Amino acid sequence: MNVSRMGRRLATAGVASALAAGALVGASTTAANAAFEGTSTYTCNVAGTPVPMPMTASVPILLPTANAGMIIPPNLLDVSTVLTIPAAVAGQLTTLGVTGGTVQDFGMLVGDSPAPAPLTLTGLTPNADGSVAAAAAGKNAQFTLPAAGTYDITLPKSFTFVPSTASGPLPFSVPCTTDAPAKLSSVVLNKNGSVTDATAPAKIRKGTTAKVTSTVASVNDFTPAPTGKIVAKLGTKTVGTGTVKAGKAVMKIAKLPVGKDKLKIKYLGDSYTAPSGDTVVINVVR
Repeated sequence: MNVSRMGRRLATAGVASALAAGALVGASTTAANAAFEGTSTYTCNVAGTPVPMPMTASVPILLPTANAGMIIPPNLLDVSTVLTIPAAVAGQLTTLGVTGGTVQDFGMLVGDSPAPAPLTLTGLTPNADGSVAAAAAGKNAQFTLPAAGTYDITLPKSFTFVPSTASGPLPFSVPCTTDAPAKLSSVVLNKNGSVTDATAPAKIRKGTTAKVTSTVASVNDFTPAPTGKIVAKLGTKTVGTGTVKAGKAVMKIAKLPVGKDKLKIKYLGDSYTAPSGDTVVINVVR
């Protein structure tokens, strides 16, 4: 494969990938359907007492598909939550002078992979029954999508609220857990396309070992470098194997028959990257 042609293909794909990363949030949604919401009831440990507290979280609509292993940049997703604090606990917060707080370990889950989104308390609103609606908001930190597959996007299984007063954080925290985190959405993560570029000597003598060097690259930016196996086939026969490391693989191929041998070089793919291939011709002379 011509290297400059490979470069142009990768450059074009890179632009498309960058646009896809920016479009991870559905840009064309209306205000009426611009977010997914889910509610889970967490058991929060307040001074040694387990207290049930419902939390509703809202995140922007995500596209139904994305690239496996993509690195999602920070500050792309706006996350907001409302935790309903029972009247008895709300009274304790008032007594302590709580006016703020943080949840540094909050985040969604893509399957079992964390998508962190630290939260800061934005307001405490009393309800008619004496409970308090504690609203918090934040943006995502950088995270990486898992391997190819279909995943539920859910609320976290646990988080920790650190309350604060006008003087600063209080010297205790409130851990919260649930066995049934709410599902917000789901996403299909597709394997990234790849490009294989193989080079080999144009001519060798019979009995000489031919060195075939292959470069394998993902066509998408912000995704893992391809790994896995690469093979060389002469017809249906496998004549060489190699391991892709740092995007490259080297195969030493011996006992090629005399003549123009057309070798198919096949990258077999991995959990993040789809297969691809190239062809080399080696003229074996006596």
